[in-house]
Amino acid sequence: MTWIKPSKVWMAYRCGWTVLKDKNQSRVLALDLSRSYFESLLEQATITHPGSSSNGKNKKKKKCRDCDVVVQWDPERIMDVNAHGKQSFTTPVPSMRSIQIGLRNSAVDLLLDEKFVLRITDVTQDFRNALKALKAGDMEAAESCLFPDCNLGKECVMDVPCEIRKILCMDDDDDDDDDDNNNDFNEDSVEVQEKIE
Repeated sequence: MTWIKPSKVWMAYRCGWTVLKDKNQSRVLALDLSRSYFESLLEQATITHPGSSSNGKNKKKKKCRDCDVVVQWDPERIMDVNAHGKQSFTTPVPSMRSIQIGLRNSAVDLLLDEKFVLRITDVTQDFRNALKALKAGDMEAAESCLFPDCNLGKECVMDVPCEIRKILCMDDDDDDDDDDNNNDFNEDSVEVQEKIE
């Protein structure tokens, strides 16, 4: 299975900024995706829920193994100059979820479709430069390195259509404040980070 991780900081945590974990996680590619194709992909998703009952969880895992597109939600992460070791200079934000999209079988083939993947950029050095800044205690420089094209180092929130929100179980938690999700997002493309394995 290959994973699309739209959050750069979560991706940095997962791959150890490309240098803190194993050699199979030493590269990060940013994919600019067609918005319409990305939404079509999400419409095919099966959700994993770690909070399910044991019996329901086993049934859901079996179902997920049979699906080409699997989505799981994990706590978002933010950069943290004081988070060493397993935290990889990041800290979880339990009140905010980050989507992880797993692809297998025919869904992986979409990554070869130039109508779906509009551009591929190797951003490995951006991740390494951000880590160097974090190790030096310079959060501002780390944000500039990780988000060179964004003001103030912020990622954009994707405005998700209602039908897809239901599929992704985005409104299941009462503490989510989705009314604040502005569409600061390019309508034509989605930038995601993919781990190369």
